Amino acid sequence: MKNYKKLLLDNLIDSYENSVIYKGDALRDTQIYFKFNLKSIKEYFDELNYKYKEEIDVACNQLEIEKFIKVYKGKGYKSHIIEKIQLNLENIEAAYLYLNRKEKKQKEDELSILLESYKEREDALGNFATYITDKLKSNGSVKKYLDIENSSECKDILKGIDEVLKQHKEIFRRNFSVKVYGDSKRYEALESKVIKIIKEFSNDEFLNDYNILKNYTYVYFKGDISLKLKESKINANDFLGGIAVSSKDIENIKEIKVSGSKLVTIENLTSFNNYTGDGGVIYLGGYHNSVRQNLLIKIYSENPHIYYYHSGDIDAGGFKILVHLRRKTKIPFKTLNMDSETLRENINYAKELTANDVNEINRLLESEEYKDYTDVLSTIIKLNKKLEQEIIF
Repeated sequence: MKNYKKLLLDNLIDSYENSVIYKGDALRDTQIYFKFNLKSIKEYFDELNYKYKEEIDVACNQLEIEKFIKVYKGKGYKSHIIEKIQLNLENIEAAYLYLNRKEKKQKEDELSILLESYKEREDALGNFATYITDKLKSNGSVKKYLDIENSSECKDILKGIDEVLKQHKEIFRRNFSVKVYGDSKRYEALESKVIKIIKEFSNDEFLNDYNILKNYTYVYFKGDISLKLKESKINANDFLGGIAVSSKDIENIKEIKVSGSKLVTIENLTSFNNYTGDGGVIYLGGYHNSVRQNLLIKIYSENPHIYYYHSGDIDAGGFKILVHLRRKTKIPFKTLNMDSETLRENINYAKELTANDVNEINRLLESEEYKDYTDVLSTIIKLNKKLEQEIIF
């Protein structure tokens, strides 16, 4: 049996806390109502189960006697039907006590206190804490990101963001969850909210999985590359399809030598498999997180005199990955088959740009970081075409 007294009074308090009255912006004598209809309280109109109407009528009568609400019924033949109930604003504090419910302002203040220690940080969590604090001060809604009714979840989300940003080594999701929450499944339940906030409030638009893994990922090598892991030596040239090393073993690589004159990083696995050019070739098996970036930095430090190339899609995403790669590793990657000529030669296989593509490429053209790619980015706009790397090789 439902507690209709609590259900109805909670609904009225919800409406009150979201109203201009609560925010102090009411310009006239505004009241808070809960209207009875099939959408708001379907069971009240269930003619096959009249007991629901009786229970709700009794609940409303008791709430009116206790001076929490005023009941409005229909006229004439509808005089036995409740049309709406009105919250008694003069008895609002008693309503909170009856419901054993904290006022919204109190919950907001508690959340503000939680956020205070993060506001000075210069990362996604700092940006988020400042944004939410400002929202609360201006009586804005934060439910897109946090449920102020659930303080324990708010704490866990903030803790999750903090720990994800500090996780510099790859770790399995459930191990991470145990480390942070003492519960192997807690992070998985919150992960979508945590990552959404990080993505929206990070200063770095090129985001990765932040080293939290469901399973190991792999880095693929082929061509003129030899690896030394502990006491074993492996030459990728001995394998026609190349070799794959798990992310767990990447840190155990003691030495990497590129015997040719260049190293090529490739964005797509199909293109990696199809590539038959010279030099060493790497497919990083996912986004360039810190483990993979450190691998490239190690290769560069041990092979500083060769040329470094990156090959990816000829579109906004492809160039954003390239620029991110250069920025994070400080390696002077040049483009391979990511120029205007390649786009024109394969124009019959190119796809038309979307409105979002056009907006993003125009944004890149205005950025100083992309000045070296002005020609090809302008060509993409001019031809209204983009090209996937798999078309080229």
